[in-house]
Amino acid sequence: MFVNDSMLSPQEWFAAQYERAHEQFTKSGFRTYMEIKFSLQNRKKHFDQQKLTEAVEKSQIHTFGWPIGIIMESDEQFRPKPADNGIYVEGKTERKDIYKGTYDYWAFNCNGDFYQLKSIYEDTKNTIAIFFNTRIVRVAETLLFCEKLYSNLGLADENPWVDIEINYFGLKGRLLRSSNFTRHIERRFTDENEVRTKGTVSIDWISPKIIELTEQFAWPLFVVYEHCGIDYEIYEDIVTDFIHGKVT
Repeated sequence: MFVNDSMLSPQEWFAAQYERAHEQFTKSGFRTYMEIKFSLQNRKKHFDQQKLTEAVEKSQIHTFGWPIGIIMESDEQFRPKPADNGIYVEGKTERKDIYKGTYDYWAFNCNGDFYQLKSIYEDTKNTIAIFFNTRIVRVAETLLFCEKLYSNLGLADENPWVDIEINYFGLKGRLLRSSNFTRHIERRFTDENEVRTKGTVSIDWISPKIIELTEQFAWPLFVVYEHCGIDYEIYEDIVTDFIHGKVT
């Protein structure tokens, strides 16, 4: 049952979403996840559930895998459900081989705050890997989704400032590598289990500075892999390809 969050502070609301999502994620047998938080600095806005649903639906980017803010009207579990103070989706898919399916939970508060906890794409291909190129793509997608989300809420002219967090948990023992044989990277392990990255961005910065911002939000993840350096030109290639509808 969705958390009754109408009286919660923003910090309490995010914590409540995490507790619900993490419990179900763990029960589903997953270990590694990506966590996303968007928090509007101007909290005087209020959006109804229909407006929230329409904004998420218009903001999905379908270039790679299950999109951030996934909505599937044809599947009940991926159809947004109204809550006391927002909407949410919780759904999972399963595989019967040695790899895992997917888990997605997201919630959108009527004050404009957004939360998502999702399993990582790598678990559908290699349960001990972290693909550096996939992580770059996901960070770029997260930032562009943020821009589209608040624009589709009608806030584009206000250029709102948004606190953005992109966090990873369950990294220990996973090998950093590439999913694309043309993008070689030295394989590395990490002893760190989590990485948290936070920044504050005006949405009118995102598209013009998408490569620089992607590097800033992705870099802390690569640092824990023995300070693995990714050249700026690689970010430029991967992000530019993603914007043009290709995943490399």
